[in-house]
Amino acid sequence: MRFFGRGEGGGGGSLFTSPPVSSAGDQLGTLLAGAFAFHSDGAATFDQAMQFIQALDLRDDDLDPTAHADEQKMWRHLMQSKLRVNAGGGGIDVPVGMLLDIARGRAPSNAPAVPEEVAAREAMAAGFRLLDDGHTVAVSNTALAIQGMLKGTAWPNEWGRVLRRLPGARPGGATSFGYQGSTARVTLVPLD
Repeated sequence: MRFFGRGEGGGGGSLFTSPPVSSAGDQLGTLLAGAFAFHSDGAATFDQAMQFIQALDLRDDDLDPTAHADEQKMWRHLMQSKLRVNAGGGGIDVPVGMLLDIARGRAPSNAPAVPEEVAAREAMAAGFRLLDDGHTVAVSNTALAIQGMLKGTAWPNEWGRVLRRLPGARPGGATSFGYQGSTARVTLVPLD
């Protein structure tokens, strides 16, 4: 994919050493062509385009469309969202990811004293059901608690579709989350 025409100087090949993701390449190419148009009235030769791009120093990781993938951002947001858990003497706020680790018997050293059963039950009530293998979580595609966690973000709806872009994630069937009316289609997400 070329971001600028060959112009009268000829030259060929891509301006990048590896092909970018199509949508990112299309967007970057258009933006770079527009930026160059502010600096020149004529068509860019390949050499002029290379010189222009090198002067911009675009070696930042933000240009890699997979470096900060949307699905990874959403997953981190969900795992860092806190749930109120009644443990022992009162309620405490615990991140979802930590609850899942506690429920799996892999509590980090800084984890509060929440029994595994309580952690699993609280996570499940919010829409995160740990499967028997201990390595997969079924995430409800319609849980109101998850919808609340994602309110005000870029993912308030259809989060199951975004989750399915995670490595190893796949759609699952109807799954119960332990109470009447909680059965929902899920997205299965590997934890390891």
